[in-house]
Amino acid sequence: MRGREYTILIDKREKKPLVFPAALEILDPRALPTEQKAITVRLKTRAETLKTADYALADSPCNCYALSERSVIVETKRSIDEIAANCLSLSKRRNFVAQLTRMSESWRRPHLIVEGGLPTLSTTYPSSKVNPALALDALQRLCLEYGVTLIPIPGSTPAARRRTADYVARLLINGTIVHGR
Repeated sequence: MRGREYTILIDKREKKPLVFPAALEILDPRALPTEQKAITVRLKTRAETLKTADYALADSPCNCYALSERSVIVETKRSIDEIAANCLSLSKRRNFVAQLTRMSESWRRPHLIVEGGLPTLSTTYPSSKVNPALALDALQRLCLEYGVTLIPIPGSTPAARRRTADYVARLLINGTIVHGR
């Protein structure tokens, strides 16, 4: 059956890439959701230099939902200092805005996931001079301006990162299913 295998592209520059499961049980897109019928899809990963963001789903001949115009892309951030550097520093802000622009112009549903959730958005290191509330305001404004969905994902432990990988895989696959019909 077609559509049972997906390849997740991981940007080669990602320092701590998520580790995706080999298989994932998802809601069967050909059945009514009320039937709660599941199918198992296989996941592969491939490291590539992505022009924008950290994770995307590869177009594949075996993916019956593949689009020439991809639907979902995911960027990740892991600390308030990283967010502040991207939003509050003039030189890095230009690059970040260019990235958000590429994401929103080339993809139907760009997402930015903050690993560690709300605590990440409000905790600074003792040596940091960042005001987390101002960095969060700047990030939210940019995401709203460029149509990028901001998702704080709780936890940054190995178990939490596995849940984040599962979430990202589902987001990429479901985005392709929804927009690929």
